[in-house]
Amino acid sequence: GKTSNAREPNKGINSRIKGTKRNKKLENNYKKLIKKYKNGSSKSSINIGIIKGGENVNVVTHITSFQIDRRITSKENINNSFKEIKNLIKRIDKSAKIKFLTGTNAFKSNKSNLYLKNLIKSYYVIKNKRPNFLDSIGVSDGRYFSNKKINIINIGPGDGEQGHKSNETLIINDLTDYFMILKNFLNFI
Repeated sequence: GKTSNAREPNKGINSRIKGTKRNKKLENNYKKLIKKYKNGSSKSSINIGIIKGGENVNVVTHITSFQIDRRITSKENINNSFKEIKNLIKRIDKSAKIKFLTGTNAFKSNKSNLYLKNLIKSYYVIKNKRPNFLDSIGVSDGRYFSNKKINIINIGPGDGEQGHKSNETLIINDLTDYFMILKNFLNFI
């Protein structure tokens, strides 16, 4: 953008407004593009989560930065996904400066793993039903081991719907059941 006094905004170029229009274009185009990566109930996603810009209220914003959260499925590779989004951003705005901050490949648990089988047994003993396997929409430290062919099992109380929501809650019975499932699991080892 280009700075100017807020009294004469027409003499400047507001980078936040310009960037917001480009982000909308990115979001619309990219959501269509990433549909091809759907893997069962697991879907790729994009979220523009942080927008920073402006140095003072009385100055037209000349620099704005955006941070994009891009979640991938096991059909994708983190490096290729970054190149793909970078190329799309450059097509929308050749002047954009793009930097990879962090990320890892997606992973899935191996359902034939002995520990997972025993965890399923323990769940059944305590809850009298089979567990519901969820797609990981978040991340855990397990992601750092997944490329080394170490089986990752993420478990926990709750149904996964509360993560990062306002007034996040956990039902006490779910927490108690979780404790009993883990305690019982130790008997199978």
